[in-house]
Parts: sequence; structure tokens; C-alpha cells
Amino acid sequence: MSGNVNAWAGDVQISAVAGGIVQSAGMLTANGVQALAGGSVTLNQASNDMNTVAVNAGAAVAIRDTDGLDVGTVNGTEGITAANKNIGITTGGSLTLSKAVNAGSGDVTIVTTGSVSGAGLITGTIVDVGATTGISISTAAATIDADTNTAGSITITEADDVYLRTAKAKTSVDVTVTNGSLTVGAVTAGTTVELSLNGEATKYVLDDGDALTVISGT
Repeated sequence: MSGNVNAWAGDVQISAVAGGIVQSAGMLTANGVQALAGGSVTLNQASNDMNTVAVNAGAAVAIRDTDGLDVGTVNGTEGITAANKNIGITTGGSLTLSKAVNAGSGDVTIVTTGSVSGAGLITGTIVDVGATTGISISTAAATIDADTNTAGSITITEADDVYLRTAKAKTSVDVTVTNGSLTVGAVTAGTTVELSLNGEATKYVLDDGDALTVISGT
């Protein structure tokens, strides 16, 4: 894809059964975008303007949007799935996770100018989320990095054992592990830090062993 694709208020469906989808130039404008590929999906032009995106790919996924974006359902495809490969999402506005983002054993990187929130589960080996006005997510990750570098709080609900490598918020940090232990690297909050294990008596909040481990709040 090297030219503009404009569906205005309509949806765009892109399919490459045996290969990948690569946007090398141009602008993609649509209410909803469904991308299905046996290989990678790269829709990463800064001028893209999608309201909702849904992707099922056999390799890595890269999505970029100029303003707010919802990972949702388009034409029956739900969320963003990559076959154990990396997923990257960059938005110029807030990102809503109405459906799951699943990289399997790959990594998930999210960068937004705004907030990241929603019920959709983020699955990956490393989940790295950066936002300017707050993070409220559910994860199934081995390692988490989270940063709200301008304003807002961080709220994370994690499914299993996890290493919270970094969490930095202008206000509060609240991390709950529903079935596992929490290993802490560096947590910095402008107000309070709350680390919870959902009543698991045999699970622990652990130091990662690094001399620089810190938990800082008011």
C-alpha cells in the first residue's frame, strides 16, 4: 500500500492470505479497519486516521494512528493477534482496549499521547506501555514496564507471576496480581503505591535483587 485509502465513515477490509500487509506511504482513513494476513501487518503511517482496528496476523503487527483509537471488532475480527510475534501500537490520542491484544510469546509496546484503558487483555512476554494521561490495563505478561510521563495514575491487573520492572506515575500506582507473585524493580509514584496479591497466602511481593530496587510514593 503506497497511496491514500479513504473510506470516510465506512470500513476497510485488507487481506493477504499467504503474505503480509505493508503500508509504505499514504494515509488510511476509515471508521473501522480489518487486516488479515498470513505474514506481518504494518499500518504505521503517522497520518492514518482509524476509529477501530482489528488484526489477525501470522507475524509482527505495527499500528499507528493520528488520534484516538479503539482495538475492537471489525467485520467479525476481534482485537489484535500476532502469532507469537511483536505488536506495536502508537497513537496520537487515547487508546481504548475494547478487545484483547495478544502477542503470545512476543512483546507488546504501546505509546500514546493520552491514556490507555479498557477491558481487553494484553498478552506478551514483555508489555511496555507509555501514556501521557494514565494507564488502566489488564495483562498476562512476564515483565511489565509502565510510564505515565505527564499526568495520571497506573492501574494494572495481572493474571499470574510477573516482574514489574518499572512503573512511574505522576499520581498513584496500583498493581494487583490475581494468581501469582510480584517481583518489583522500580516503582515511583507522585502519591500512593499499592501492590496487592489478591489474598494469595502462598504468593509474595519480591525484590528483584537489583541494588537499585526502589518503591517510592507519599
